[in-house]
Amino acid sequence: MTNNEVREIFDASFSDVTRKLVRLEVSKVKQPIEQDKNILSQGVRGKIETKGEVNLTVICRFSEPLFRYIIETMHGGTLPIEEEIPLYLNEYMNIICGDAISKINNITKSRSRLSVPSFYGDKDSLEILTGKRSIFFLIYDTEYGKLHVGLFLD
Repeated sequence: MTNNEVREIFDASFSDVTRKLVRLEVSKVKQPIEQDKNILSQGVRGKIETKGEVNLTVICRFSEPLFRYIIETMHGGTLPIEEEIPLYLNEYMNIICGDAISKINNITKSRSRLSVPSFYGDKDSLEILTGKRSIFFLIYDTEYGKLHVGLFLD
């Protein structure tokens, strides 16, 4: 499976699953890569890794209104208690990336697994991976702001 095919599968999963899970349309936009690398190092972010046939790290950065919308929607229309907020964002990422990895596994007839997602708040440090073989950025616009996704492939 090529890196471009992996990117296309993740792109489809982010669009399709976001629409179904939180009833939100996302539209893909194009921005310079340099801006995207900086954006992934700040704000509300989530990170998850895959191991197996496909080895990659997925980092998502959510605008504050988008982050709040996803959490409230997944919690039934209200914000959960502060301690539970990371659980909802992690589950959002787990569902989307699980969908993509399931498609990849079916195509390649192999097994790739997901790590446990990690939540990073505004003040949390997250090292952006520079030694990866390929890096793809997916940027989506929504009525609640932007979602930036970095795919860092080994």
